[in-house]
Amino acid sequence: AYVVYMGMTGYVDTGKWEVYAGVSNDKLEEALEAIMVELHRVREQLVDPEELDRVKRQLRGRIIMSQETNGSVADRLGSELLLTGRVRSVESILNDIERVSIDEIASLAQQYLDPTNMRLAIIGPHENEAKLTEIIMG
Repeated sequence: AYVVYMGMTGYVDTGKWEVYAGVSNDKLEEALEAIMVELHRVREQLVDPEELDRVKRQLRGRIIMSQETNGSVADRLGSELLLTGRVRSVESILNDIERVSIDEIASLAQQYLDPTNMRLAIIGPHENEAKLTEIIMG
């Protein structure tokens, strides 16, 4: 793979969570299998408390640092107002992050990482759709 990343986009009434991988055609199935193994692991195993703490610290730091430029502040305020109809304080956002629990993460992982809810898009040649479906469904 020459690139692998994960991202999410939120909208007013929906959103998307995606895993992207740029791989050569002959490695597509292997890459998809590796991604599905990781998603299954996240769905079936509880998040380590230390990892959750580390991620919370990283998120808090990113939010605090993002308040250092006028453009970033305006982007946050405008996005929140457009998406939710209200603007929260930075303190409120940081408190929400602190309240996230391992049980909430497990519940969301069960819901959103269910293979029956996943969709696959491939850009490039591939002829064995049944094999890819088999990989996704386990």
